[in-house]
Order: sequence, then structure tokens, then C-alpha cells
Amino acid sequence: VDKVLAVIGGFHIVPPLGDDYIRETIAAFQEIDPDYLIPAHCTGDRFYDLARAAMGDKVIHSAVGTRFIFGG
Repeated sequence: VDKVLAVIGGFHIVPPLGDDYIRETIAAFQEIDPDYLIPAHCTGDRFYDLARAAMGDKVIHSAVGTRFIFGG
């Protein structure tokens, strides 16, 4: 794979997993360098906040029923 367009999923990063684990996970996503990172609700608000701080607009908030359409 030359390029990852999006990583979408529930990463289940909730207590007792803390900020150090979250930052390591974000660093791993940054290495993949997707155009979009779309964590589901079970990933946790703390992950979302830190990911937005690190990756900006690449991180998109998702909710149940959200549909994403990517153009080619």
C-alpha cells in the first residue's frame, strides 16, 4: 500500500489506558499518515482531543449513523 486514505474504527482506548499510551498510538497513526483518522465513540474523548491537537483537521469526529463518501 502506497497511501492510506483513512483509518476508521473504534480503538477502545479508555481507562486505565492513559495519555502516554494515547500519544504512542497517535504517533503510530502519524507514521501511517492517513488523509483522515476517524475514531469511533469507543475510542474516547481524550484520544480525540489529543489526536486533533497532533493531527489537526485530519481527525474527524464520527457518530453512529455517520456516512463517509470519499472521492477518487
